[in-house]
Amino acid sequence: MAMHRCAKSRLRIYITKASSLRAADFSLTGGKSDPYCSCEIAGRPTSLIKTPIIKKTLDPEWNYDGEMDGCREGDNLEFLVYDHDMVGADDLLGKFVLDYDQFFPGGYEGTVLLQETGKKESFLTVKIEVLQVPENEADIPRCFVLIEQA
Repeated sequence: MAMHRCAKSRLRIYITKASSLRAADFSLTGGKSDPYCSCEIAGRPTSLIKTPIIKKTLDPEWNYDGEMDGCREGDNLEFLVYDHDMVGADDLLGKFVLDYDQFFPGGYEGTVLLQETGKKESFLTVKIEVLQVPENEADIPRCFVLIEQA
């Protein structure tokens, strides 16, 4: 049985920085946010990678990279930038979806305009490299288990 070429690929995701994020945390000295960025194959939360949180900034520089397995033809990458909150749910600062055809097979590098930013133009700089899975790993079955409660 022949495998589709994309099933043998692995992605290296570089989340470099964001700029001009909105202030989600307010203070007397001016608002800031505690931003982080996540990336996943749309609809597959087990593929999630996430940057560290950077405190009190609207222009975070994460310089983060992570690997993601399991890309298939038609899979889109969803980037979400949040403000981390100690109490309550984190606030969405912006999001962007990178279509499969934009990064496969040659990768992608650029600064994108985030959507759902609350009337502020905010940007995210990312790079995607498409890596080949070594032959000895290509046909190994993989299983992900999500533990709901322990």
